[in-house]
Amino acid sequence: MVREYVYFVRDDRRDAPVQRRVRLHGYEEACRLAERILRETYHHLSVEMWSEGKPLLTVETGGADAA
Repeated sequence: MVREYVYFVRDDRRDAPVQRRVRLHGYEEACRLAERILRETYHHLSVEMWSEGKPLLTVETGGADAA
C-alpha cells in the first residue's frame, strides 16, 4: 500500500527545516530514505519523518530515535 511520508530536514545552512513529501510502499522503505536524506550532505543535521500528521522517526547525525 502506498503511503505519503513527510520529511523535515534540518540543515546548518538554513533557519527553518526543508520539507519533502514522498509516496512510498511501507515504513521500512521510508526509514531507509530518511537515512539516505541525512547522508546526502554533511550539512544535514537531522531528518524527521511524519505520516498522517504524526511523527514516526527522527534520524540525527548521531543515530536514530523512534518517536
